[in-house]
Amino acid sequence: SIDLTEIADMWADDVSIEDHVESSLVSVQGYRVKEASALLLGNILEKHGDIALNCNMESVEVLGWLKKRLDEIRKAKVLVKNSSNLKEARNRNQQVLNEIKRKLEELTTRQNAAEVEAKEIQQKISYAKATMSYFITH
Repeated sequence: SIDLTEIADMWADDVSIEDHVESSLVSVQGYRVKEASALLLGNILEKHGDIALNCNMESVEVLGWLKKRLDEIRKAKVLVKNSSNLKEARNRNQQVLNEIKRKLEELTTRQNAAEVEAKEIQQKISYAKATMSYFITH
């Protein structure tokens, strides 16, 4: 069986979707369906009749709709891939930020200690000047 993701992959890889799909289809009262869905479709047709009998949708319209959906899936896959790359970049950036914050905190602590020491030294200088001034004047 084939799902939409596989169809999108084949579309991107230029593989013939039609050949792949046709090889896995069977006919049920004029409808081409996957073999796995044949029994279910047969039961629906038997119980409810051909509910799509009066449908005006042309196969060209269906193919156009399908192509549009496949393009959307392909774009979504690209977004998912890019999203993964962006998440990795975000995580790396967060690690760098955490390291910078840690270093900043360390430097701030060292700065505070240096400011306290500078204040103590200034007090000692002021005391020494006052003491010298006292001795000079007396």
